[in-house]
Amino acid sequence: ATFNGGAVGFVITGDSGVLLSNGQSTVTANFVNGSVDVDLTDFTGVSQVSGNLVDAPFDSLRLSGADLAGSGFSGGALTATGESTVAGVIGDGATIQAEGQFYGVEGDAPTEVGGLIFATGESGQIFTSFIAD
Repeated sequence: ATFNGGAVGFVITGDSGVLLSNGQSTVTANFVNGSVDVDLTDFTGVSQVSGNLVDAPFDSLRLSGADLAGSGFSGGALTATGESTVAGVIGDGATIQAEGQFYGVEGDAPTEVGGLIFATGESGQIFTSFIAD
């Protein structure tokens, strides 16, 4: 099953931060093998220092292979594409926490999903939340 929706978050690296707004989320759940993938893209970046629009520090953020248990999921591996300042946040030694929950039921399938992804690495933190239907 595939769910599409929105995403927001922020990235803190060094002494600066970027607010992430207007992002898109795609959640793909394989209920047969018990895994979930989450793709977050198309964020608008806003500098937390100046308030000006800036490029988001990555093009996409992907959580792959999260474990599905009941109506929730957690775990998985986090990667970024087009990354610039986030390599040290999600790289070796990073702590990554991801959790999500499916909601509503139509027939035998859920109708919505929401979740959080939090990563802390040697050079900063990433926090995102998403919801999709």
